[in-house]
Amino acid sequence: MNAARAHLLEPLRTDRQTLARIEAQDSGNIRLLRVDDDEMFAAIQTFVRLLGEKREAALDDTIRALVDALGPVQMKDIEASVLMDNARLRREYLEEVETLSSEEVHALSGRSSRNTAETASRWVREGKVFAVKAGRALRLPVFQFADGQPRPEIARILAALPEYQRHGWPAAFWFASGHGYLGCAPQDALADPARAGDVVEAARQTGGVRG
Repeated sequence: MNAARAHLLEPLRTDRQTLARIEAQDSGNIRLLRVDDDEMFAAIQTFVRLLGEKREAALDDTIRALVDALGPVQMKDIEASVLMDNARLRREYLEEVETLSSEEVHALSGRSSRNTAETASRWVREGKVFAVKAGRALRLPVFQFADGQPRPEIARILAALPEYQRHGWPAAFWFASGHGYLGCAPQDALADPARAGDVVEAARQTGGVRG
């Protein structure tokens, strides 16, 4: 606790009006209260709970008022801004992360079937790799493959992630974003095969499960 923001009071001999005044004068500070009276302690607990409820209600009112004030036109502008940001992030990802087309995946796999899109589509369906949409085409990040085949750890990582992050752009952004447990982005950690287990554990933590 920051000592500059904490105060120690003598045993309280006060009422709720005094407590309210303390709160008004020291909003944002932390006070350590030593209370010897059980009834006063209960009163303080009730006061703090009610104050929290009041603040939460005020925040909800503020958010509703903001939405009403913005109106449909401004909300559409906000939605458009979010879409633009998302499009920019996708473009940057494709510029920075090496990817393969479905045809390239098929060729590297050594398969001879005429349907050059089938191999990548099947591996994505089976959860062995993920792909992102770039226009109408699929792009598959290179780090998922070794010797033309899906790296086995990719399937384990995807399975450990929350359902919504196992596919497409959510998966891509998870692999490309820094992770505190790893100290780097998961896709960078995978450059060292010995860290594959660490990346699986990072995925479990993302899903709220610890190994």
